Amino acid sequence: MEPSDHEEASVLYSPGREPKIVPHINANARKFIKSWCNDTIYETYESVFSEGNLETFWSAVVSIFLVGGVIGSLGGAWVADRLGRKRSFLLCGFLLFVGGVCFQFCQTLSSVELLMAGRFLVGLAAGLTTSTVPMYLTELAPLGLRGALGVFCSMGVTGGVVVGQIISLEEIFGTEEHWQFALSFYVILVVIFFVPYPWLPESPKYLFVIRRRQDEAVNELKRVAGKKVRDEYVREQIDAMRRECTPENDEESCGDGQKLFEVGPRPAAMAMGSLASWGCNFIVAMLFTTLQSAWGAFVFLPFAFTCVALTVLLRIYLPETRGKHISQIVPLVAKGFNSKPLESGWTLRLVGLGAITSLGASIPVGYNIGVINAPTEFIKHWSNETIYRRYNVLLSDDSLRAIIASIISIALIGGVIGSLQGAYLADKYGRKKSFLFCALLLTGGALCFLCCRAASSVELLLLGRLLVGLASGLTTGVIPMYLAEVSPIKLRGAMGVLCPLGLTTGVVVAQVASLEQALGTEEHWHYALGCFAVLNLFCYAFYFWIPESPKYLYSVKGDQAGSLRAIRKLFGRHTIGDDYIKLQMECANGQNSPSSQEDGQPQVNRSLWSVVRDPTLTLPLVLVCALQGGQQLSGINAVRIAHPFWRYPWQIIKR
Repeated sequence: MEPSDHEEASVLYSPGREPKIVPHINANARKFIKSWCNDTIYETYESVFSEGNLETFWSAVVSIFLVGGVIGSLGGAWVADRLGRKRSFLLCGFLLFVGGVCFQFCQTLSSVELLMAGRFLVGLAAGLTTSTVPMYLTELAPLGLRGALGVFCSMGVTGGVVVGQIISLEEIFGTEEHWQFALSFYVILVVIFFVPYPWLPESPKYLFVIRRRQDEAVNELKRVAGKKVRDEYVREQIDAMRRECTPENDEESCGDGQKLFEVGPRPAAMAMGSLASWGCNFIVAMLFTTLQSAWGAFVFLPFAFTCVALTVLLRIYLPETRGKHISQIVPLVAKGFNSKPLESGWTLRLVGLGAITSLGASIPVGYNIGVINAPTEFIKHWSNETIYRRYNVLLSDDSLRAIIASIISIALIGGVIGSLQGAYLADKYGRKKSFLFCALLLTGGALCFLCCRAASSVELLLLGRLLVGLASGLTTGVIPMYLAEVSPIKLRGAMGVLCPLGLTTGVVVAQVASLEQALGTEEHWHYALGCFAVLNLFCYAFYFWIPESPKYLYSVKGDQAGSLRAIRKLFGRHTIGDDYIKLQMECANGQNSPSSQEDGQPQVNRSLWSVVRDPTLTLPLVLVCALQGGQQLSGINAVRIAHPFWRYPWQIIKR
């Protein structure tokens, strides 16, 4: 689907909540309009378009709508303040009407210029609509209904697209003779729903705050609320509008004399939002077709990443507005990007640290757990041939099975060794350097995998498996500890789940990458084993951006100043006092003998045997071992052993 199939429609909403459809060019009508443009230009200018020139001209027809949308968005703030919200609504309708007239008569007059003018006019109307109409509805609505009314414009856009698709069907107006009716059909709705325009109210907030017409604002407020509204309600609304006065109003008319720019900057803010919408729409329209040709179905991946990033942004920074007055909302966002994270505990660096450790260690480890499944038979065949060529030894079936078992099991041996050494490395070199060491081991293993086939070396394959096993043991021991120590108390559970989530994600990605349709083939299995190195290299670029664990610096190294710097990196200067006090209390409570150890002094590292013998740590050790071991005994990795036989059941029968 080309972008013009869904991006060339917009709606205009009246307070009657009915959509006004702006012309939509779908696949049925598009081919007829392009053919008509080609014929008309030849008849008018005696010029023959090549296929490339025709596509360029059609791109101009499509894009001029978006150009109009951008211009309309930029002018929305000026129009809303200069003409008022109600007259801005009327201007949108007028532009839509004139654009529809251009569409209706462009074929009769054989004028592609009229088609272009109509597209530009409805683009202007669309930009004005998306920047002024939601603002108009929001200012008319009472506090309890503001969210419900604010969503109508977005619903109308979607409804307009659906109706535009139906009208452009070949069974209706999507034909060579009637496509101009498909483009201009919406004019009927514009005329019908602009008949009650004289009865529509002006925005009371606009009249009171921007124009300083208090009497007119009260009258319009009564029209909106109804004649039976109580005087107390009117007074409450007027008092609320007084608190939203701009600094240009004097204290006598503004009441309490309070900065606030809730209504004053609102048109400009809506215009900027609309500009972002139409600007991004234009970018998609210009690039989508080219990217689709180059990437195929993967062209939708950037959109998926955008959705994820937008979800994270809104989850962290968007405050709850339901039932709150604008004067209550402004302080929640007044500190910029330091506003919401200070309340929730999430900061950009904390989120980034979780993402980097997951991408750089947890997901690659999970990947190596699952990737060995599919290409086992290819590895078995390659190992047999390689050993025969290099050592002139013909392996028996039992010997070959022992080689494959060694390739699989050596990663588990590495995992055990890495787990035993994880505590030593984490205390000796720190949590951050241990994470770097994990990534280096993973990268080294990936290089062994990528080179083993070219070097005809089974030893490189075994070495690679040992290295990723060591990294796996270190990762499962160090990374959860690192994430827990950098997290505030209330976010510790959320950060702690990233490591197991990354492991599971890595297994899934490995299963996909090792499919026969991807890299799970006889020629490419070594790429399947080593392609995870891309994630490690990506994360190296951010290594110096992430801080060391403040708790490690304070309680293990006794570095009070370094701990303070790490906290500043993680949470900023505004929360330094509270978090630092909590950190000191946690460290003090965790010391073996607080009375005999001075504040800020490093703790004595304890040996594995002393920890095992400590009765106060018996239950925690049992719980940790039960969770780790139980995860494996649940059968999560049993498929790795059974999988080759599922693919090749004849081997079992042969035996």
